[in-house]
Formats: sequence, C-alpha cells, structure tokens
Amino acid sequence: MERNLRVGRLDRLSSLPIKLILNIVKLLPIQEAVRTSVLSSKWRRLFSLLSTFDLYDVVDELSPENYENFFTFVDKLLSNSQLDFEIFKLSTPGDVDSLRIDRWLAKSLNRCLKELVLGCRNPYLLPAFVFCCQTLTSLKFDISGGNMSLPASITVPSLNVLEFRNFVFLDVCSDLKKISSLIF
Repeated sequence: MERNLRVGRLDRLSSLPIKLILNIVKLLPIQEAVRTSVLSSKWRRLFSLLSTFDLYDVVDELSPENYENFFTFVDKLLSNSQLDFEIFKLSTPGDVDSLRIDRWLAKSLNRCLKELVLGCRNPYLLPAFVFCCQTLTSLKFDISGGNMSLPASITVPSLNVLEFRNFVFLDVCSDLKKISSLIF
C-alpha cells in the first residue's frame, strides 16, 4: 500500500511553469544550478538557459585541494557549445596558469558576451583580444599585481563600463589616451 502511494505522488517540480523554474534556478549559485538537472527530466538542461554565469566568489569557498576540480568545471562549462550567456564573472586562485585564463576568456568572448568580470590573485597580463569584442558593454578587472599595456587598437563600440583595480599600466600616458578615446 505504501509503495503505491509513492508511485502515485505528483511530481510538483515538473508541473511548475518553465519560466518559474528558470527564475528559481537563476537565483542559485552556478554549481547548484547545474545540480538541479537531476531533480526532474524537465530540469535536465535548464542550467543551459541561464544568461549569467557567476563564478566570482567560488574560489573563496574552495580549499587548494579542490582548485583542479574548479578548473575542470570551468573548462567543461566553457566547452559546452549549447551555453549562450551574456554575463561571465570569474575569479581565480593564485595558482592557475595564464594560458588557461586566456582560453577561458577567449571561449567566453566568443559567445556574444555583454559583461565580463575577471579577478586574479596573481599577476596576469590581459590579452589584446579582450579589447576587440564588439558586444561587450562592461569590462571589470581586479588583478593583483596586474601589469598591462593596452593594445594599439581598442574596438569595443558597445562598452559603457570599464573598470580596473590593482593594475599598473606600463605606459600610463599612452594608455590614458586610449581609455579617454573610448569615453569621448
């Protein structure tokens, strides 16, 4: 008798409207949003409909032993061609190599990204391709000990917000001229 009751129970999650489910998933941290895919067949690929992937504070919650799992998660997330997102926020621990960050940036910018937020705990030289994205409206960088020289050509016509924290510009006069040309 008890077994029949369990079988006859309604799946209340699946009966919710998809827009409501998506709004619920949007409120979750990305790791939890991905985990919702096991709750119901209707939720299986729901996280792929998210437009924001916020991994900015995740590393603060990780122990160094879990960094590689985090790197693998980001690699897989950005390798999924079905994901089309507008906002990507990422902070990295100190021991991630620059080439991996470059790959993450390249893969995220190839998705018509509108907002990019990047935080690095070790010095990191931003690649020139970051400043050639036609769809970006917001670029925010917080890179401890980050040295940078802006590329000769900056082509971000939709950019409204440009924020640098903890940076040392290698050619301050030239870089300030380039930044001011974006504003005026």
